[in-house]
Amino acid sequence: MVHQISAGLRQPEIAVIVFTLSYFSGISLGYYLSDRISLTKHGKFFPLFLYLQMFLFLFVQSASKFIYDYFTLLANADTGAIVSYLTIFIVLFIGGTSIYAVFLPAFIENSRNDLKKFYSIEIFGSIIGLLLIIPLMQLSFLALIVLYLLCYLTIMRLLQIKRSYLFVAVLISFIYVLGYGKIDRITSEYFYRSKYGNNYIKSIIDTRDTPYQRIDVADIGGGEKMLALNGRRQFAQGSHFNYSYFVAEYPSTLFEKPGVCVLGCGSMSTVGRINNKAKSFTIVDIDKEVFNVSMKYFQKYNHLSDLHNWTFVEDDAKHFIANTDRQFDLILHDIPPGKSRQTALTYTKEFFALVKTKLKNRGIFSISSLTPLNSNSNYGKRMIATLLNVFRNCFAIQYKNSVFFYGCSDNFKLPDSKVLRRLIVHPSNKNCEMLTQKNLETQVYGAEIITIGNVGDLIFE
Repeated sequence: MVHQISAGLRQPEIAVIVFTLSYFSGISLGYYLSDRISLTKHGKFFPLFLYLQMFLFLFVQSASKFIYDYFTLLANADTGAIVSYLTIFIVLFIGGTSIYAVFLPAFIENSRNDLKKFYSIEIFGSIIGLLLIIPLMQLSFLALIVLYLLCYLTIMRLLQIKRSYLFVAVLISFIYVLGYGKIDRITSEYFYRSKYGNNYIKSIIDTRDTPYQRIDVADIGGGEKMLALNGRRQFAQGSHFNYSYFVAEYPSTLFEKPGVCVLGCGSMSTVGRINNKAKSFTIVDIDKEVFNVSMKYFQKYNHLSDLHNWTFVEDDAKHFIANTDRQFDLILHDIPPGKSRQTALTYTKEFFALVKTKLKNRGIFSISSLTPLNSNSNYGKRMIATLLNVFRNCFAIQYKNSVFFYGCSDNFKLPDSKVLRRLIVHPSNKNCEMLTQKNLETQVYGAEIITIGNVGDLIFE
């Protein structure tokens, strides 16, 4: 549910905060009111609240993408952000929390059955639930929804809700589970068409929810496909032609046969761009489903079926870099922008310093900033300033609004700027500007270094 709401809000961290606040607010209010409502009112309102919560859960899960237009509209107003978050807080407060705790204690106290024992195993049940989430998500996100609905129906049965009410709840659950795939595709198509236009998005051909993110693959016509992670476009042919060249192919020309480490896989077009010019590829990503999706839909760009010099490591990039004993000629940072703590930590001084230790004596770390250095946002300036703090031997290429940074080992003797300029083999060669270390230092002067301690500023910028 948080993944779905993150797509609508376009702020994963805010979605988590709002969800957490609403959850604990629901529990707190429930226990506060539990002994202040008469048993007569319990019998009348409890079934209604159960249906309301179930309906809102199903609505938020399936139709949260519809909030994209609503929140985008509100964000343009003076108080739009406050109204947006307040609205989603109220929806989650009712639909995603234990608000039925308002009624549950009194039912247990007055029940003929010995339901008090359920309090004693509440913590045990919570632990079991948390342990089930990951294996069920790996099996199927629908399996997690089925478990949730089964728990709901079990609660209704234990509380001796009328059989007619229970039957309606079972029927609603059954219909929803059967139609979940179709409902999900329809709402996904609406979301991406709202975001990128009806003519661009033809259809959604694959959707997957993992413990880490939401993955969508869209048909954009002409045999081309788009990869989106948590509602954000991660790969499309037009946008990645330049990106994969400057991040991957260009720095690889400074080596004869480099050993390459790719942090974050996405479509893995960076691998396909270097192709068999590399000695080996080590592809690292915490989410194996992204790798599987790319193998299925983006072979045209990554060419992995034709290459036999690669290995995939299912691991967090930070953990891998901190613990591997290997060193590489070329390390590519192909991780999405730092809009969540998980990804933002790979843009910190501490992480860049770790990466530098994994470079060979003549190694290069390649990373891009898609935010112009002269923009109102400090995102790009802070990132380059952080890299300059770690890599004292470096250069960059500015192409249109993007800056492609190459941090080198201290012992790497770089060719002069004219030679580096001649190595650029790109259709828009004349639009590329070489930036020396001094050029970069001048442009980012005064920008704050990104560290683990202030990474939150980067997330919420």
